[in-house]
Amino acid sequence: MVTVNITVTDEAVQPEIYLGRQGEKQAREIVFDLSALREKYGTGTATLYHQRSKDPAPYLIAETTGTTMTWTVSETDTVYAGIGYCEFRYTFGTEGLSKSTMFATNVKASLSGDVIIPAALQAWYDALIDYIDTHSGGSVDPAVIAAAIEDYFVEHPITESDPTVPSWAKASTKPTYTAAEVGALPDDTVIPTKTSDLTNDSGFITSAPVASVNGRTGAVTGLEEQTTVVNKTASDTAQTLAANMFYIWPEMASLTITCPATGGPFAFRFTSGTTATTLTMTGITMPDDFTVEANKTYEINVYQGYGLAVSWS
Repeated sequence: MVTVNITVTDEAVQPEIYLGRQGEKQAREIVFDLSALREKYGTGTATLYHQRSKDPAPYLIAETTGTTMTWTVSETDTVYAGIGYCEFRYTFGTEGLSKSTMFATNVKASLSGDVIIPAALQAWYDALIDYIDTHSGGSVDPAVIAAAIEDYFVEHPITESDPTVPSWAKASTKPTYTAAEVGALPDDTVIPTKTSDLTNDSGFITSAPVASVNGRTGAVTGLEEQTTVVNKTASDTAQTLAANMFYIWPEMASLTITCPATGGPFAFRFTSGTTATTLTMTGITMPDDFTVEANKTYEINVYQGYGLAVSWS
């Protein structure tokens, strides 16, 4: 028997483990050194799982609380030729769990050998053998049946036949679509990555190339181009706001604004001079810390009675 020694960790890249040729049994043993896991996590239980090349899920090999584990490779482990995987799950403490880096396992094909039925198919296989025995007088060798079943599925692999699955999803080559066909942004669309890409020297949003916004195609421009602009004079000291109108005042000593309690958006801008503008608002709820300071320009946007202000020197 060939012995292979392996050190188990949860960090290093692990080597491939050669288990032998298809159908071999007790020709190899793999001795795992678990001391690194014990040193790192303390006393615990190491459980080894193996998933063969054709298995949908792993199966249990063995578990131990010691510092080493020996895996004597059986015919069950070598039933399939190809690459599989094995992994240690190390439990410690009350709820601790560490998984080792997976080892690749390799079983080489052979010209002959006993055919082993995977555990997941055993009940089905036993029922088939019982049926054949009943109708043939028990004259058929089960090994011949098993070999025939394996050969059949190799030559006739199971394919998707659900009529509810569309044909394009079953195809080996999936369809592709252009950005225009699915309504996606073109490949040459420029996406801004920071605020400075969106604003001009005055701090206003300028333009960001997009496919469309609210039915508008092309660039998204500043508030002035999204609403109707109304330019006011210093003598216009009071105003009831109308929706979708953007009111712009020059430097104001005082300003009285009345806003409907619902609807919107409503918006206005004014400049506060060396003496701060006295701003009186009715129908607008502002953040608690909002105040008007001197030597700043303010822009206030309102929707459903709630306002939000931005300002700059």
